[in-house]
Order: sequence, then C-alpha cells, then structure tokens
Amino acid sequence: MEVAVVYGSETGTAREVAYRLSEWLLRRGVGIRRGEPRAIDEEMDFLLSSEATSSSKLVVFVCSTAGDGEAPRTMRKWWSRLLSKQCPRTAMPFALYGLGDARYGEKFNA
Repeated sequence: MEVAVVYGSETGTAREVAYRLSEWLLRRGVGIRRGEPRAIDEEMDFLLSSEATSSSKLVVFVCSTAGDGEAPRTMRKWWSRLLSKQCPRTAMPFALYGLGDARYGEKFNA
C-alpha cells in the first residue's frame, strides 16, 4: 500500500508532524507518495483525481487551525475547492490528524 501524506500548516507544526509520520511509516515498509509529505494545495490535482479515490491509496491529512479556526495558508485553495459545488463528491479512503491551538486550553485539544 502507498500512503499520500499531505499537510495544512500555518506555523510549520503540521508540516513537522507530517514528516514524522512519514518517517514512521517508511520504517515500517509503507510507501509514501512522492517520497515525502506535500502541502495540501500542492497536491490538489492528485486529491481530486481518480487515483486518490483508489481503494489501494490512503490519504492522511495532517492539519492545524489558524486564528479562530480558519484553514491554514497551505490548504486554503483546497478548502475553497472542497466547499464548492464543482468539487467531485467521490469516496476517498482518508485519515485526519488534527492539531489544535493551545490558546484555547484543554477544551478543544485532544
């Protein structure tokens, strides 16, 4: 199986977590698409393709929030496209690792 690891990051924390996750997966013999994580906006064409919806692919989204819950800058185009009516609504095997903001205390952090 090959995994696509993508991240949405404002300050670099989600990027760092995505790289750590990729290293962990590689040590366990799991292939990483393109050999390393990519910003979500860089992978938008892939994420909207039939290749991404293949049952043999898993897409792992590592995302942080920015400000008051806005999308981080490395995924704003993707978020806008995802919310549009033109975005294909196909099944995609995915996992999401969300990073909160410590300013909000324990209430919104895992």
